Amino acid sequence: MSDSAKKALMITIDVALYVIGFPLLMVIAILCSMPYIQAGLYGATACVPIILVALVWAATGISELVIRLVGKKKMDSVEDKKKALNKQGLKMIIAIFVCLTVFAIFLDIVLPPLLNKATQGTIKYEDVLMDGQSQSNKQRALFDKFVEWNVENGNLTEKTFAAMDEAFGSSAETVKSNFVSNAKKYRESTKNSPWKQLELTSSGFTENYKAKIIAEYKKEALNNTEVTTVIKKCFNSIDAAYKAFDPLSIELALENMDYLFEYNGNALTDIAVIYTGDEAGHVSGGDYELINSDYLYQWCILDLIGSIPENEMIEQKRPFLESAWKLHSDPNDSSVLTTHNERRGILDYMNMAWIDSIGLLGIISITSIRNWFYLFSAIIILASLARYFIARPAYYGIPFTFDKQKDESEMTEKELEKKRLADEKKAAKAEAKALKQAAKAEAKANKEAEKAAALKAKEESEAAETQDVAKEITTDNSENANE
Repeated sequence: MSDSAKKALMITIDVALYVIGFPLLMVIAILCSMPYIQAGLYGATACVPIILVALVWAATGISELVIRLVGKKKMDSVEDKKKALNKQGLKMIIAIFVCLTVFAIFLDIVLPPLLNKATQGTIKYEDVLMDGQSQSNKQRALFDKFVEWNVENGNLTEKTFAAMDEAFGSSAETVKSNFVSNAKKYRESTKNSPWKQLELTSSGFTENYKAKIIAEYKKEALNNTEVTTVIKKCFNSIDAAYKAFDPLSIELALENMDYLFEYNGNALTDIAVIYTGDEAGHVSGGDYELINSDYLYQWCILDLIGSIPENEMIEQKRPFLESAWKLHSDPNDSSVLTTHNERRGILDYMNMAWIDSIGLLGIISITSIRNWFYLFSAIIILASLARYFIARPAYYGIPFTFDKQKDESEMTEKELEKKRLADEKKAAKAEAKALKQAAKAEAKANKEAEKAAALKAKEESEAAETQDVAKEITTDNSENANE
């Protein structure tokens, strides 16, 4: 194979190794983001995975460009081109590790508090990691329910009125006026759905237009300004009341109403209490005048949890509590009392908090690409190793080998001099080490000899003492015998 063919092959391999890195990761990021983009709920945050990959790709691309440009200037001047390429490769691997792995770890640190703030602590980061798509589907279902309720109760009217103009012509204004009046009574639980008024049912308007109007609102989602405005006003009203309640009472009610009754005792303080909130987020009892609009509502604790739980204490005190709560009749069964949520078009507090922050909740799309960041960090590092330690050296005619030793006949004068100095330094270190070890051994031998001499002297001293004692005993015995 000719040199030009080899170079062309190495360039092809280099490009192929590059493509299995960031270009492939970008394709995966687009595929992971598509469900969130198609949901139509998250706006620009649905594209965050794509944006993150693009930023990291740009950062590593710029790093590689700088490393190559700096390295290219040195390649012509250095004699050991393989060593220069290896240094470039190591620098590139460090850059990739920082841009991908460290960045993914950074996301794991930053995302949990962001998600906690967006959901008022109602969604855990761990749950999103396990199944982010499921969380997205839940939010879509909640949004759809919100749209259905608010088209039904007349809070969302722009498309309804446009359809009325089309269907009723010159009499449309009268139909609209009646619809607005009936919608207000429906929200107050004094009348059935405004969609059941005579002009709408007799003309077939409800049957022909209602489902289409709801579908259009769902499709446009947060791209519709009227929808975002109604969401904010609805949330502000219930949020104002939520902040006025004892947080522990709400937590106990969500867990078990029995706990709430035990906490309040016989006083029923936070069970029967009512707070009024308006569309600006003001609550009754404050230093400001409440805004009198369609979103000025009185809220009881059951509205915050969104249902009337089956509870013995509630049944026992039902007459008193019902008069305090002023519950509504169920839109689907007038004989059943229920919370104010559906008629007002406002979900329970937790779900309204999700909907109010639904644009920010698009950050859960990041979790779909998080694991890929870690995986491709390893893949791109391995590909870079192959590019900088095999493909690129081969391009410059440097064979790949694990043997770092060169024959002296292949070395330049500079390399030979460097090797000679290295060998001398190595020999000097070895000699110094040997002398140090010999000195230690000699010192140890001397110490042991001194110890042995001291022990021998001691033994001789003890033996002499023993002989002296024996002589004294012998003398005493002789004297006693003579006597």
